Amino acid sequence: MKIPYLALRLLLITGSMAAQAPDEEEIINPKGHFYFGAEIGLNTITSYSYDEPSGSFQAGLAAEYYFARHWSVTGRLKYFKTGASFERYDMPNRFNGAVLSVPVTLKWEFRIFKNLSGSLKAGVAYNHETKSDYNFAPTANTNHSGSFGSLNTGIGLTCFISKKMGVYLDFEEFTLGGYKGYHDAGGVDLNLNPFEDTYTTNSLVNLGFKYSFEK
Repeated sequence: MKIPYLALRLLLITGSMAAQAPDEEEIINPKGHFYFGAEIGLNTITSYSYDEPSGSFQAGLAAEYYFARHWSVTGRLKYFKTGASFERYDMPNRFNGAVLSVPVTLKWEFRIFKNLSGSLKAGVAYNHETKSDYNFAPTANTNHSGSFGSLNTGIGLTCFISKKMGVYLDFEEFTLGGYKGYHDAGGVDLNLNPFEDTYTTNSLVNLGFKYSFEK
């Protein structure tokens, strides 16, 4: 899709404009500051096994605190679609849903050029299903919790336009999400178990803007 490419172009153009600003020699140090922002982007459900439509838009709000020059903690509220499909005893099972997710992540930024930095992040997320549609085989269990935790990891770019404003682009994954049953493993493993667990998983591309209200 063209969305990640266009988002990257926008971030690089913004970084170029920031580099040409009158205070181009100033390197922003965000330590001790809170930033609040919003993000939008593309969501891909990676736990589908058939030909279900897996792409959709997603959005969220964010609050970030820099406790060191290159380290921060971010809490967000995200909304995105999720789902899973798998085969058990040669019968298809499909789950379609949506979640409100609260990821809390630790992020490390490393400078690339002036106020343009790369970033790595990792954390956990609490998720609550706002939609839970099961199309399972009659013998399959659909009594699964609508609230669950997941792991959250990502990589991205951040550009500070000024002390108060920044933009960012990142790619992140939500893994080991909601448990939806076990599927045929396609063989017998070393433990003589022909099944594997199925969890909802998602990949997100975020384009975000953040602003500090502090002086």
